[in-house]
Amino acid sequence: MGVSCETEPGRAMASIEVDLLNLLDFIEEEIGWRNRWYLSSLIRSATRLLEKAICDSSMNLDIECLLARTQWKLERVIGKINQLLDRGKITQELAEILLERVNQAHTDIEMVKNSI
Repeated sequence: MGVSCETEPGRAMASIEVDLLNLLDFIEEEIGWRNRWYLSSLIRSATRLLEKAICDSSMNLDIECLLARTQWKLERVIGKINQLLDRGKITQELAEILLERVNQAHTDIEMVKNSI
């Protein structure tokens, strides 16, 4: 969909969405259901917000609030990753991988916000 709206922010948001969906797949492979359900729901929610932002962007609507909400969701993901690490539910190595990917998505969204 990001490519179909033919805007640079739309393509960037679509790329971020794909990265988050790939992260979701990775989490589902690496973390047991009981420990991942909240984390997965936050990431799914973030991808839905990005999808809405892509759609609104294609109609030249303001998307800054949607992007800020997406970043807030990702901040909650970071908190949950740290909580799982503190409780010994995931390894330090896995936490670092997850945090790196989530922080990258957060940074990429900030770049999109700055470009609009």
